[in-house]
Amino acid sequence: MTPKERLLKFIAYLGLPVSVFEAKSGMSNGYILNSKGSIGSKTFEKIKNSYPELNMNWLITGEDEMIKKINTVSNAIITQQGTGNVAGNGNKVAIACSEELREAQRKIAILETTISYLEDKLKDKEEIIELLRNKN
Repeated sequence: MTPKERLLKFIAYLGLPVSVFEAKSGMSNGYILNSKGSIGSKTFEKIKNSYPELNMNWLITGEDEMIKKINTVSNAIITQQGTGNVAGNGNKVAIACSEELREAQRKIAILETTISYLEDKLKDKEEIIELLRNKN
């Protein structure tokens, strides 16, 4: 799998249109789909800054997991608060909590990207309206 294919997999995971992903990352419209399979270092940096949850090692090499792992200290704290210990059923609670947290983080990332995209579109429309007002 090429970095482009892995990037498309990540975008699908987020549930975003490619154009929204490109806009949030500061790429030109059509950059990803028109690329030949490789991605430039400046583009990797833009993606890294826009989507910190994405494991860049996975994106570049295909190794490790697509999404960065959540700090295991947080899981232990959740377990201790939920059950009073870190053994037995406490581990199930920690796993369930970390899975719910990952899903919530994914949804938040999607919403943040969508809001950013819509804010940019609104700004563009406001600029057009202002130009039309000044023209008359």
